[in-house]
Amino acid sequence: MKINEMMRLVAAGYGDGGTDAFWDYGNEMMDCEGTGDTLAEFVVREIHDTFDPQATEDEQMEEAIRVMKCAERQIHDLVYSLGHAQDKLNREKKDNPIEDFAEKHGGYWDGEHPGYIKSDWRAEVQNGDTLMSYWEWAYNSVENES
Repeated sequence: MKINEMMRLVAAGYGDGGTDAFWDYGNEMMDCEGTGDTLAEFVVREIHDTFDPQATEDEQMEEAIRVMKCAERQIHDLVYSLGHAQDKLNREKKDNPIEDFAEKHGGYWDGEHPGYIKSDWRAEVQNGDTLMSYWEWAYNSVENES
């Protein structure tokens, strides 16, 4: 497959023509004048930088998928880290019922609510079903039972 074919697949999957702003199909190269969606720019750069024109189509697709999965993991880890930072800010506020709830169940970092385990929360984060920190999620889940 040629690079333009791969970029057309990327554009179709990304949607909204976002990646097209950063790819010059006529010259088969990055369009450094593109502006706007920097995530689209990142995707185009990653696909371009790892594309091997000598590889088979299957190898090219496997590499594109590998690179995007790696980015997905990094973004997930970043969201998780930012959630911890937000939790820390929230704990610094006075009269935080979530901090009290966490302490009641083993502590903020090491504890876990028996009815709302961290693996279930992680699955909800990965599925995009919640942006809450673990303890916010567990606390709100218990509160919603009442």
